[in-house]
Amino acid sequence: ERLESLAFELGGRDYCAPGQQVGDFLRGVPSTAFGAVLPSYKPGVRPCDLSPSLPDYAIAAIREALLLAPIIDLADLKIDTTHLNLYQLRDSIKLRLLNKPEPGTAFLVESFGFKRGMPVDADLVFDVRCLPNPYWKPDLRDMSGLEAPVAEYLAAQPDVEEMYQDIQVYLNKWLPRFAASNRAYVTVAIGCTGGHHRSVYLANRLGEALKPVLKNVQVRHRDLG
Repeated sequence: ERLESLAFELGGRDYCAPGQQVGDFLRGVPSTAFGAVLPSYKPGVRPCDLSPSLPDYAIAAIREALLLAPIIDLADLKIDTTHLNLYQLRDSIKLRLLNKPEPGTAFLVESFGFKRGMPVDADLVFDVRCLPNPYWKPDLRDMSGLEAPVAEYLAAQPDVEEMYQDIQVYLNKWLPRFAASNRAYVTVAIGCTGGHHRSVYLANRLGEALKPVLKNVQVRHRDLG
């Protein structure tokens, strides 16, 4: 509430939004006017210094992001650290950078749960939330897609098998084209609701099916453990 009150004050207490030009924000000086592109917020936007309405860590994070924005597209590998703890980040770096035995494109098949957001570094995303969910089976709820009872349940579902076959055909056709275009990394993300059952089962199975076809395939389960 304190930060909202400060923003209200900076906006002039008349429901105008406080605003600051990017260059002024990076230099830490107040904005006194806007450029040729005017804000479209109908109540109005009042130029000011936004820093009093933001915590220090937010100011630092925004400034860092703005400074890095022009060069981030030059990177051939981006790792989303939003949902990673220190140990998961370490494992992700080791997986992508140190475990690359073959030259050429490194492929990562990654399971995830939509409730924690999509991986920002994904090149291809497949949504499998429409498939039967083992979560609603009490005896399977606390297991993962790596465990035999869950895998057996999913393997017996016709829709799951059809989804697997469709994705496998697509990947077998198009991933070699990615490799031929000299991509360093390609991430294929398979998402279900929680990232524990359906996506894990399919990512694991697809990864194993792709390994004989492509030189460097790794599998990661973002939301397990």
